[in-house]
Amino acid sequence: MKLRCKIVLPILATLMLAACQKSPRLFSLSGASTEDPSSISLIREGSMLLRGIDGKQLGYAERPNSLGDYLYAVKPGVHTFWMVNIQRGHPLVLSDLRCYVIKADLEAGVTYRIDEDLEQIRAVISRDGSKDTLAIGRLVDQKGAYGHDCEWGKEVSQ
Repeated sequence: MKLRCKIVLPILATLMLAACQKSPRLFSLSGASTEDPSSISLIREGSMLLRGIDGKQLGYAERPNSLGDYLYAVKPGVHTFWMVNIQRGHPLVLSDLRCYVIKADLEAGVTYRIDEDLEQIRAVISRDGSKDTLAIGRLVDQKGAYGHDCEWGKEVSQ
């Protein structure tokens, strides 16, 4: 009985805290204001992780906990994004680290989602909740399963 309580109570507490969170946390990139969501563009990570914007790699403080509900806030306009795929964690089915660069013109008041198209080996930005593609990115680097940093200026032949 004690063991069951030690397991169940932390799980219930975590679920209750998650249920209380009303809206996603906003992380500002490149000086975008988070005060008025209608004046900024929002980016949600799908099957890709955002690692840089406009030639600048994100610092660790700008990378939120991937388990939380969050959005990146950026100024509207043309931006170049650096993204990496989310690698599978199974020790027997390893996946390479793939690095992509994508350029997109973002509108104010719109939420976008970044994903990897595994069939075409490319990055895709679309409006959140829509399949309509806004921009397509190219693969610029690929490392082994335990690879580390991407070389963003490198081109990968496919």
